[in-house]
Amino acid sequence: MSNISYAGESYAAKQAANGKGGRPPSSYAVEFTLNLPKGYRPDDKQWRQIVEHCLRETAKVCGVEPNQIAPTSRAILHQQKQDGSKQGTGDHCHIVIGKFTQDGEYLRNLQRKTVTAKMKQSFNAAVKHYCGYDWTEYAKTLQEQKYPNKRPAPTWKVRAAKERDEIEIQQAALDERARSLVGKARELEVLESGIEDKLNEVRQIERLKSNFSN
Repeated sequence: MSNISYAGESYAAKQAANGKGGRPPSSYAVEFTLNLPKGYRPDDKQWRQIVEHCLRETAKVCGVEPNQIAPTSRAILHQQKQDGSKQGTGDHCHIVIGKFTQDGEYLRNLQRKTVTAKMKQSFNAAVKHYCGYDWTEYAKTLQEQKYPNKRPAPTWKVRAAKERDEIEIQQAALDERARSLVGKARELEVLESGIEDKLNEVRQIERLKSNFSN
């Protein structure tokens, strides 16, 4: 944590010394939390592998090397009671990553959604690779623990919702088709109008020619 603070203070001091203006950094780090529901417990080695994997992938998105991001990062593991109850959280790890590297580089991407999405993706991949946990399974378990009293919807309701979605998709396709046909009809009207104008012009020329001959 002292590395994170020192890197942030150094950046702010350099910013002030250069006289570039602008607001100083409002914070020096960003926190991510990697959550697992109860019933899933990686050991310390596996958690270390998961964290290292996530930091490597985050470094790529930020455009730096992993050894630039590691000295200003910290992971704190919380292992919760696994008493079998559905209430409460399971094991989770807090990752604090500094916004500034020790060589003074500002990791601008760190607060963007691309990094958050990459962190989620990396966590799921690492848990699958190092622990054999499939995220689709533990995500369902996490949802059940988060809403223990939520009853599953009846089959007829699920089927009706699915059919409604399909009807909406079909209706959207029909609406798009109708708009396309209306557009083509308007193009034909313009074309027909142009042809009629040309015919009138030809008739007028023929009358003028006839008058001239007379």
